[in-house]
Amino acid sequence: MTEKGVPTSQQASADTRPARLVNIERGLNRRTFLIMAGLSPVIAVAACAEQDTKWKTYTSSIYPYQIDYPSTFSTQTIPTVGDLFGGGVVNGFPTLISIKAEPLNLSLDQYTSEFVASAQRFNNGQDTVTVLASPLDPRTKQVFKVSGNDAYQIGVHAPQGANPAVHGVPYDMTATLITAKGLYWTITLFNESSVTQKYRPIYKHMLDTFQLTR
Repeated sequence: MTEKGVPTSQQASADTRPARLVNIERGLNRRTFLIMAGLSPVIAVAACAEQDTKWKTYTSSIYPYQIDYPSTFSTQTIPTVGDLFGGGVVNGFPTLISIKAEPLNLSLDQYTSEFVASAQRFNNGQDTVTVLASPLDPRTKQVFKVSGNDAYQIGVHAPQGANPAVHGVPYDMTATLITAKGLYWTITLFNESSVTQKYRPIYKHMLDTFQLTR
């Protein structure tokens, strides 16, 4: 499977498996497994539509940022996973937004290509992985930025039965990748597939309010 929207010259080689790719994949698997296994207590009542949502401002204790999030969401910080915002359970799958930052010695394009490669290997290659937006999207000719920084957005769809850890429930993941303050940021929405359109506006609002501090 090829990475849609990412230049071929920048795609990660599945044969070389550089250490940084292994680290990205381990991080992706760790965050996803946490959600799949239902280990996180960050689960609250389901949020309503974005325009009806009441918002609170969250200032991270481990990363230099603040962000608005729905007041119905719970929050939790796990140093090895990041900041977590939970918003309800559908068919046994929690809706969760995670924010993680880490230092990596590579470009944003390389980071995105390697993140895509890692996502494609998850669930034995059954997932559909698509680049939804990029710093200069050739389809829309618009620049995609978060907090003034170039960003990529990756969409992942896991079909029913792809992962037995969630009893075969289909789920979606939307990941926004940026570089800022010398760190590589991954802001990710996980949710059961039937509520993707419900939570995307909330996720977008959170991205719009993401601000770097100190």
